[in-house]
Amino acid sequence: MWRCDVLQGSLIAAIANFVVLSVMARRLSFQTTSKLYKTIDSRHYFTHIRIGAHEGKQQLFSVLVLTDTSDIIIPCDGCSDCDSSASPRRKFSKRLSASVNDTSPNVKKRGASGPQLMDKICLGEHCSPSESAYVNFMCATKFNKFLKGVAVDGIVGIGSGDGKFNLIQKLDDGAKLTSHQINICLPSRGRTGTLTIGGYEQMYDYESIRWTRLYMVDASHLFKVKCRSVGIQGGDKAMHFHQEPGFKLDDPFTRLPHQVFFDLHVVFQEYCDKGKNCRYTRKIGPDDGSIPGSVACYKKLTAEQKKTFPTFIFQLEADDASFLVLPENYFFDASLHPDAPNKTRGFMDCIGIIKSDQYWFGANFMVNHNIIMDQERSLMGVASSACAEDLRVGDKGEDEGAPTKPIAQNDIFNPRSKIPEKSGDELTVSLVVVLILFVALPCFFYWRNRKQCRSKMYANLDENNSGSVELSSIAPGNEYKDEPCEEGSEGEEVVGPAQ
Repeated sequence: MWRCDVLQGSLIAAIANFVVLSVMARRLSFQTTSKLYKTIDSRHYFTHIRIGAHEGKQQLFSVLVLTDTSDIIIPCDGCSDCDSSASPRRKFSKRLSASVNDTSPNVKKRGASGPQLMDKICLGEHCSPSESAYVNFMCATKFNKFLKGVAVDGIVGIGSGDGKFNLIQKLDDGAKLTSHQINICLPSRGRTGTLTIGGYEQMYDYESIRWTRLYMVDASHLFKVKCRSVGIQGGDKAMHFHQEPGFKLDDPFTRLPHQVFFDLHVVFQEYCDKGKNCRYTRKIGPDDGSIPGSVACYKKLTAEQKKTFPTFIFQLEADDASFLVLPENYFFDASLHPDAPNKTRGFMDCIGIIKSDQYWFGANFMVNHNIIMDQERSLMGVASSACAEDLRVGDKGEDEGAPTKPIAQNDIFNPRSKIPEKSGDELTVSLVVVLILFVALPCFFYWRNRKQCRSKMYANLDENNSGSVELSSIAPGNEYKDEPCEEGSEGEEVVGPAQ
């Protein structure tokens, strides 16, 4: 049997193992959240990445976030063609990174060109090398017109794409991410949003997460869902089975194919023709400079006038999953459209739903929604959300179109949902079970061994003394000591005190 010193050593080893494995478990998986800022022109969102493998020597870049690609493009040191008209850009320097490798002398992507490099990259303004992965990226020596016109350093794609260039995929390799999830939450009124990878946040949601199927079936790299119908909340709707809109964060507008656009326009017009709905000063037509392809344009609307317009509802494949788009989010200042003349600034508001050959939800539909792309389970989750703590209360004492307070965290449960929410990472649960066994089993065997030893001693003592000797009469020096039970001692006689 085990000796006491061996058991004590086992306990110490178990505790040491517990500490080591706890640290390993923390390093095996992580979840990180970075901020999403609006660009100066209010058309796009950007975040930050860091490149480099050594703490304190990482190079920081602001990057436009794209959902239709997995490419990463950063201006290269010495690029004279990369500066924007607004400001100079930070450029990647190979001599400042000891971990960079050349992988291709020259590549062309999205109108930019330059050598392809590989280095450790992490997502976030303050991310550490431990949260990074080796990823291929373009070190651009030439920028296209689009990149020159955006006042950020480069771009980072979070869409589904080539694993060699996919930052999210590389971070997920080796179970580094807690889960293969991307979480985007955009608050209204131009506030700072969040981009979370490896999990999702729910602290500002007004309802539980609703899940539907996620599709990634074409070369667009967009995350897509199926839309069953479009219409007006509480009003008419048109059915459109098997339509698959994507999510395009870098487009401020939502674009609908012709038939879907026509049906939505019809139910919108029917709503506005009733009673006191859709109050406005003047409707702007094509001859007055309205935006081509928009549902409608009006002379500048007040906040009160916008409230009289309908809420659009896009019903997704799952019965309880939908997008509710408020007027304050789908109306935009016409000057934000690239085809709008300068005279429209501050003069005209248009509905940011544009007739197109494409079909995707732009950033205006994503506002005030907590959106989760779960690539591991091929699911998309959505919930109405404030997305920011300071948006609980609106300009006049209450948040426009939203409940007065979010649901409590422990109340987040959807009994109608056909797909349960992910409760945690299975690897982490397994590690916790193993860690508990490392401590519990040695303690259990140690306790059982001591109990057996005491039982045998007292049983033999009672047999030799016919049960007539009390413990208090045992002679000094013959007391029971915490000795180990040796092998083969089960039948041996234990000598009692002298009679």
